[in-house]
Amino acid sequence: MNILILSYSYVARDIRIIKHEYFFKKAGHAVTVCGYDEPRRKRFGFPEKISYLLNIFRKPERSVEILYGRLAPPDALYDVIVCNDWNTLPLGYRLAQRNKAKLIYDSHEMATRQFGIKLLKWFFMIKPLACIIEKKYIHSAYLVSAVSPGIVNALKEKYSIKNAILLRNIPIQVSKGENGIYDDIEHEKVRIYYHGGVTRLRGLEILAKATVKAKNIELYLRLVGDFAWLKKRFENQPNIFFLEPEPPTTIGQDFHRFDIGATIFPPNSFNHIHVMPNKFFEYVLNGLPVLVSEENVDLYELVREYSLGFSVKKYNVANLLKLFDSIDINKVRKARTKLRCSNFHVSAEEEWERWISKIFA
Repeated sequence: MNILILSYSYVARDIRIIKHEYFFKKAGHAVTVCGYDEPRRKRFGFPEKISYLLNIFRKPERSVEILYGRLAPPDALYDVIVCNDWNTLPLGYRLAQRNKAKLIYDSHEMATRQFGIKLLKWFFMIKPLACIIEKKYIHSAYLVSAVSPGIVNALKEKYSIKNAILLRNIPIQVSKGENGIYDDIEHEKVRIYYHGGVTRLRGLEILAKATVKAKNIELYLRLVGDFAWLKKRFENQPNIFFLEPEPPTTIGQDFHRFDIGATIFPPNSFNHIHVMPNKFFEYVLNGLPVLVSEENVDLYELVREYSLGFSVKKYNVANLLKLFDSIDINKVRKARTKLRCSNFHVSAEEEWERWISKIFA
């Protein structure tokens, strides 16, 4: 079969796209990926802004093109069109109609509840467009997928669909370091580790504030994106360390240095409540107990059911300090033992094979 994957992302760095392409090819299909070869940085002039706003309700597809640009897939016959995120749905739908192909919508998260009113620009300027586009095209999709059970259920309920399934962000290959699952700890303070993207809405400053006040905790941050504001505020703290970024293939090689992987987010959006990021699986599969909040309901359910790490009831400085005061290296050892004995099993290969089998069912 001939597969076309559409994405407005920088596809060479988009892990989700890489996994789609990898597993389709592994299943014997021809794959074309249409996206951007580098990050898109565009400044919008006043006429473009006005045109964007005027077309949201009149010609929403035009607003999508103004905001995200135009993709130009090769002129070929395709059997399956995979839309990576809501903004590719108009183009994907047109190509599917032309090719009489199956339209697949990988929504990742809940597009219409991405950030909430705390991000005013998104709430008033992008959310209306996302709502219109998703509502218009989602029922044309043969299959819909999302990253967590809560988001899958929300899509089913919102649009009265039955064809939405789970496709979790499990790494293709876990980058293993020296540790595997280990018990030897030579340091005294508990080391908490976080890697990944950062925005002000992700609440990392809450974790940093609690670390500053804790006596037995060190925080190690390996960040990408705009984190200058966070570094300026905390880089001089003796127990907070900013590490250089690492590619996904080597990022697990120094996990043996750390004790707990942080996958904790404030409940300031629907997608944070139902978050299920790559890093959660990377930590657990590398034998690193995780830190979550009960407010991250889908993550907490896994941690609680399979004894995968530590949790706080609510993500705030007071609750974190209470937890930090209660844990030491011995408790970390016990948490590792529980993780090692857990029957928690995930596999990217099994996850994508199941997804692809649904596409061709």
